[in-house]
Amino acid sequence: MKNLFIIILSLLAYQAQAANIVNSSFENPALVGHDYSYLSGLNNGWSFVGSSGIAYANSIFLEGFPPDGNQVAFLQHGSSISLATISQDISGLIIGNSYSISFYLARLRNSGGDSINVQFGTTDFGLFTPPIINNNFKQFTSATAVATASTMTLLFTGSANTALSNTAIDQVTISSAISEPSTIVVFGLGIALINLVKRK
Repeated sequence: MKNLFIIILSLLAYQAQAANIVNSSFENPALVGHDYSYLSGLNNGWSFVGSSGIAYANSIFLEGFPPDGNQVAFLQHGSSISLATISQDISGLIIGNSYSISFYLARLRNSGGDSINVQFGTTDFGLFTPPIINNNFKQFTSATAVATASTMTLLFTGSANTALSNTAIDQVTISSAISEPSTIVVFGLGIALINLVKRK
């Protein structure tokens, strides 16, 4: 009985390490007041390259509030602006499992909305285009990609655009299309434990 409890607790601890996205709604670093900030390099889980950063609700970039929290990430593009990207290395993946990515996109205040390319590992999910109306967030969900490693990179890239474009990204999540083995095992052990208790 004791060993069975230990096994279940160990598997639950393993489950706690399942894949998740750090700083999924870009609430860190917290901006002071209603503002925006260009970021560079690794910052609170995300890597920022080019004209990318975060914006606060009701700022020069973002009118109103995003789907989750007070901040969003943005990718900015134009004829004289280098291609911007935002990426994160996601760990805790189970090799062979299929994963999909969900996220919100919107055109920011007084600008065009760039289509965003989304890539996970070596799988290119293609372009996703935000709604025409500024600051109108729409949720997108990618197709699935099979994990070929326990850690893979999620990459958002703005498409080339000659006009000034600012596209917001918010509430990025990852989902597994297949039940993780530990979940199945824990469920089975739970049933076995109930039957064992009943017999006693």
